[in-house]
Order: sequence, then structure tokens, then C-alpha cells
Amino acid sequence: MKKKSPFHIASLLCLALLGCYGSPLVAAPEKHNTSADKQAIHKLITAMNQAVTQGDLDALLATLDDNALKVSLFPAHYPSNKKTTVAKNKPTQILPKTENLKQRWKIALRILSGLAGYQRKATDMVVQIDRSMATAWVDITSKTTIKNGTPEIQNHFVEMVLLKKTGDQWKILLTSNNRHDL
Repeated sequence: MKKKSPFHIASLLCLALLGCYGSPLVAAPEKHNTSADKQAIHKLITAMNQAVTQGDLDALLATLDDNALKVSLFPAHYPSNKKTTVAKNKPTQILPKTENLKQRWKIALRILSGLAGYQRKATDMVVQIDRSMATAWVDITSKTTIKNGTPEIQNHFVEMVLLKKTGDQWKILLTSNNRHDL
């Protein structure tokens, strides 16, 4: 039996998301009303980040497809290592990792509610649309306050978002992130 490469999932994801427009298998994006779709995607991603900042689980979940995934190639809020640890020299996770995005945010919002403050903002995004699929590369800044009086922890990372349009509504299918300072 042939052993799969550890980057098999990441390689396939990159090919799918970056697009192979020179390939006969993948057509060039259609140029139909992309302006309205781009505005809808910007609004959706902005609403998702506002919901995280406000701790509004219902509003956050409304932006996500039921089968949405989180692909963790790198940790967004902590220094990059191939392994993350809970206790000294005890690895808990080797990246990349996939998980249900709705479940992840349900847990994350519970954790964030225990902080003195957390703000997350999309500062810039580049959107590419191909019929009913789209990718968005989103610059995210976040500010975390552990307890009142402690300095804020500021992060800046890029989140890649894959979206799907059903009818006239866009939903987030997948997110992955990469820190700027890696």
C-alpha cells in the first residue's frame, strides 16, 4: 500500500484554491455581475468578524455553511512550531489539521467570553469569483486583552476563505490562516 505524503491534503487544497486556469479541466472565471457578488462576500466576511468580536454565536453561525471546515496549516495566534504543546515536551497536535468550523467557533466563543476583551477585524480582502465558488484572502487584525490592566496582545494574519453561493446567498465553506510574521 502506498503511503500518502503528509502534505497531500494541503497540496490538493492549494491546487483547488489557487486555480489552474491554464488547465483544460478548469475554465476561466465567468465575468457576470461579480461586483454585486464581491460586495456580498465583503459584507459576509465583515459580518462574520463582527459577530466574533461581539460574541454573537447565532450571527456567526449564520455566515457558515453547515459542512464548513477549518484547515489549520499554521497557528494564527501563537508562534509557529511544527508541534503545539500543552506541557513541556508533550506534543498534542501536528499541523495541518481539519475540523468542523461551526464546532470550532462554538468552543472559541466560549473561551473568548472569559477574556476582558477580544476584537477581530478584516482590514483588507482580495476576492476572486468563479461562478458559484469564490476565494477571499483576508487580512485580519485582532486585539486580545486577558484581564483589565494587562497590555493588549495584537495579532495580524491572513485568512484564506473558500465560499459557495447557493441561490443568491454566499456562505463560508472553509477557512485557513497564515501569520504574516512567520
